[in-house]
Amino acid sequence: MQAVIDLGEDWAPPADSERPLRQISPRVPLALLSLVLVALLGGSALPRYTMVSLFSVPLATNGAYAIGSDAVYTERDGEITGYRLPGGARRWSAEVGHPVDALQPIPEAGVVLAEYGTGEDGWGGVVALDARTGRVRWRDDRARVESSSDPHHLLLSTPGEMPADSGWMGAPGEVRVVDTATGHTIWSRRPTLGSVWAASGAPAEPGAPLWAVFDTGDGETEVLDAATGAVAGRAKLSPPTGIMSGETGNASNGSDASGGIVFGSDGQMMRVEVDPATGAVVSSGAVVSIVANRGIIGDRLFSVFWDGAGSLLDAYDLPTLAHEWGVRLPIRAYTVTDCGTLLCAYSFNSMAGIDPRTGSVKWNNQMLRGVYPLPGGRLLTESANDALPSAVLDASSLRPLLTLTRWEHVGGIGDRILMARDDASVLRTWFGELDPAGPSLRVFGSATGVLADQCVHSDTYLVCPTTKNQLRLWRLHPLP
Repeated sequence: MQAVIDLGEDWAPPADSERPLRQISPRVPLALLSLVLVALLGGSALPRYTMVSLFSVPLATNGAYAIGSDAVYTERDGEITGYRLPGGARRWSAEVGHPVDALQPIPEAGVVLAEYGTGEDGWGGVVALDARTGRVRWRDDRARVESSSDPHHLLLSTPGEMPADSGWMGAPGEVRVVDTATGHTIWSRRPTLGSVWAASGAPAEPGAPLWAVFDTGDGETEVLDAATGAVAGRAKLSPPTGIMSGETGNASNGSDASGGIVFGSDGQMMRVEVDPATGAVVSSGAVVSIVANRGIIGDRLFSVFWDGAGSLLDAYDLPTLAHEWGVRLPIRAYTVTDCGTLLCAYSFNSMAGIDPRTGSVKWNNQMLRGVYPLPGGRLLTESANDALPSAVLDASSLRPLLTLTRWEHVGGIGDRILMARDDASVLRTWFGELDPAGPSLRVFGSATGVLADQCVHSDTYLVCPTTKNQLRLWRLHPLP
């Protein structure tokens, strides 16, 4: 027999519950309090650790911040400061001359990257600071970080001089790989107008190479080892599955009065014209070899092509570029992402799950807006909407395994998966650890006055900006 206690919508935790769980009165056993938290907040398991408050540091409104293995970094009006962990002593401060949009520690290279000044054309600059001293290792005031998947080799792009009528916004003039520690250029490539390029987001398995794929301008496509620039494969890609000569139609993005069709190309938008007699795609008088959105996931290249009936998805082996399969999707997808055991194809109002080995469509759902892959073939839906609560789902069937009403995923690094839940009535945020294997949620503590949707974490620390322009830190302390 199961009893359910309805606490009502006005229930709130006691005002003094912000104290670390291990500091409660000895008359109230920790296990008993943990059980109460689990029951009242929707958790399903006892916590493995608690939050131990460390220190707070000043933070500008919309100021950038990041957590590393042994330091936390903040930015204020172009000044970056590093604080030691766990004590909070200031390690160094450095002026970079620009308000910073993002900070990224890369401990393997001993640097902290600061990206700044991103303008309407999509470019700004990047500076690499020595993580121990704050000294500028190298900088490029006209570059954008495209990929840092390999901590020792950074993929950058710089803007190019494109014709005013080309239809391109923010297209790169050069793509290059630099040594992350020194900024030394290892190789570079200048994409041709209308070409499509893509780079690996993560290796297929630990130690596997990362790839970069470019159109050559003569109708073929090359695969480069992203670390060295060596050509590992070259081929002429077959047309997208389902596209025959003369088959045309309005793209899912729309068309204009002159008959031009708006397609996506590597995340960019481009106006092209289709010759109705031959089906050839042209732009500004130039033949476009591939009009698609490409992405590399693991050891495959995926290409999404829009046509009048929807979207076509093709998979190619890397580095051989051998065509593996093609499928017409049930949605007008514009991109595909890694969803663990599946691919997730996104449209503007729906999502489809696809088997990456065969291309078979496992499901099509108009309610999902975003998912986070979990180990064991599971997905975490990311939603704070009570009508569509966050949940852990079986990836192959979308069968719900654990409902997480009003819980949101907290971004971070490491193996732990943290969740946060706001109680607006008392400005309190509860934190829990998600165990995908159960699945279960282990509620371990709370804090007041934090901006939960901007918190980040590592395996050891939790960092949150507050409503008082501070950055507050906690240590995730294991329970006995």
